[in-house]
Amino acid sequence: MSGEKKPVFGHGSDSSGLSRRDFVETALKAVAGCGVAAVAPLKFASASENPRKSPQIENPALAKRTSLRERALVTPHHLLQSHYEVVVIGSGYGGSILAARLAQKAKSICILERGAEWKPGDFLEEKNEWKSGDFPTNGFALSTRALRSPLNPLGLLDMHAPLQGDVDVISGSGLGGTSLINAAISIRPEPLVFEQKEWPKAIQKDYDSGVLDAYYSKAEVMLGATEYDQNDEFAKTSLHKKNCEARGVKTGNLKLNVNYDKFSGGLNALNARQDACTFCGDCVSGCNVGAKNTLTTNYLPLASKLGAQIFTGMEVREIEKGRTGYRIHYTYYSGNPGLPSLSKKGSITASKVVLAAGSKGTTEILLRSQNSGFRFSKLLGSRFSANGDVLGFSYNGNTRTNIVSYGDTIRGVREGWPVGHSITCYGDYREKGRNLMERYLLLDGTIPTALLELVGKSLAFYALQQPWKFSLEQHARIQRDLLSLHPKEDGALNHSMLYLACGHDSAGGRYVLEDKAGSVHVKWPRVTEEHSFKTMDREMAEHAKLNGGMYVSNPRSTVFGGKRIQATHPLGGCPMGETVDHGVVDHRGRVFTAEGSFHEGLFVADGSMIPRSLGATPLITISAFSERIADYILGQS
Repeated sequence: MSGEKKPVFGHGSDSSGLSRRDFVETALKAVAGCGVAAVAPLKFASASENPRKSPQIENPALAKRTSLRERALVTPHHLLQSHYEVVVIGSGYGGSILAARLAQKAKSICILERGAEWKPGDFLEEKNEWKSGDFPTNGFALSTRALRSPLNPLGLLDMHAPLQGDVDVISGSGLGGTSLINAAISIRPEPLVFEQKEWPKAIQKDYDSGVLDAYYSKAEVMLGATEYDQNDEFAKTSLHKKNCEARGVKTGNLKLNVNYDKFSGGLNALNARQDACTFCGDCVSGCNVGAKNTLTTNYLPLASKLGAQIFTGMEVREIEKGRTGYRIHYTYYSGNPGLPSLSKKGSITASKVVLAAGSKGTTEILLRSQNSGFRFSKLLGSRFSANGDVLGFSYNGNTRTNIVSYGDTIRGVREGWPVGHSITCYGDYREKGRNLMERYLLLDGTIPTALLELVGKSLAFYALQQPWKFSLEQHARIQRDLLSLHPKEDGALNHSMLYLACGHDSAGGRYVLEDKAGSVHVKWPRVTEEHSFKTMDREMAEHAKLNGGMYVSNPRSTVFGGKRIQATHPLGGCPMGETVDHGVVDHRGRVFTAEGSFHEGLFVADGSMIPRSLGATPLITISAFSERIADYILGQS
């Protein structure tokens, strides 16, 4: 488009064609990422009296139902209009929040989500049977239906691992974004994080004054963040706390966006299907029980109730700037996950555009969109961070840990085998006196059902290359896992611990786009040698010793080769900054022009705007910033 005149937008146009691309992703790559996350104001009751209960919406207007049937969220594609006042690209935390808030005043607003709608299961009382949900519960379903690829564009799990890159970027692809496949952890960064130079002064001022704290609280209420304080009943959590104490480290329980109540009729106050948590451990592969408070249970139903149209299968490739707004170019994929999809290209226009497609998605769209008449900060693509995440295994230790999930195949908690949440507690390595880059949280993990066969066999074969490290009893456990389809209750994997250390890194990665026909990859030379990663890795090895297990460092590299990491919490690419010389967007999410002014009506609200690692899982920070951006757009701040 270089050299072309800026268009004055009219109606959208479509062209049809069948997608014919190679299936390039494999389920094997998923192994190392298994730890992976205008009405009256909503009011919530306190959950303090019963720690098993999530806060519930009290607003009668929102609780009113015309039937017990679940409210449809997705708008049929044929109702897509040629122009909207506001178009939100992506339905993750930023996109869902902006849509729910802006729908209060927008004359017309829609959400474009590239993935499909994935629903939990349901108990059919009239048949007294459990209807299975959409989320994968075995390796076959994961590889053929849930793994996103060019031949399966509606897949749930996006494992972006190009050979020319240094980092595998993992994200969710579906209505609700990564909320579908995360561990639902709502934990705020420590104060020291906001003292760092990367933040705009307005963010630091709002943090110091308590304004940002209010936005955190607002998001926590909507997401139903609840601390489950009876988690010592879970073997993995009890062992993790014990070992942290042995290392002289304090522990704490995490706030999780999880529901512990059984609703009348199976629907919450926003008509979203939910059930009570069964502690099955499948949070990160998709909650078939419907207990996790994904965005399809809160912000998205609110957006829909306020008039927002929600379209799935809409992958935005680029946006084009005109004199009166923006044209959004998309590819629409019809059909269902795991089956061939027909593709159709088209475009619509908008007065305002909110980019909320995630760190990789938003950055990729802006890089594709950049041309001589539509330019951004030179920092576009920079400050990629893996949020300081490091994975490690203590394999085949002395204690049964029950990290082997069982999914929705058994309703309720299996006797003697409550797995628990995917991640429940943390060891706090943020004591006073530590350098920020050596401060982190050490979390306990669970292996979801869909990855049991793959993880169990892969680790067993890897371990047998070093047989001298195991006793006869440990060898017997390994054989049990190898000779059975699923890892056994008394097998090696169920005597293991999965660790996720959530700390800091240098944010030294950069998204690179070779050409507009392709996709981005992350260049980050010597990423595995980051000092902070090594610090966390050494401590996980010490925990493995306490467990009597073999330590497996960064399974992405050690088990499968290649000096690279997996980013389950990717941040950056469109970092916020004080000016165009310091960032791609400002503290209000407004996108800078190359000259330092703003592209009017263009905003970013997702993980791409976070300019550094957080030392905490990022969902609640992204949510708080998005609530703040929404207020600015609405003129309330």
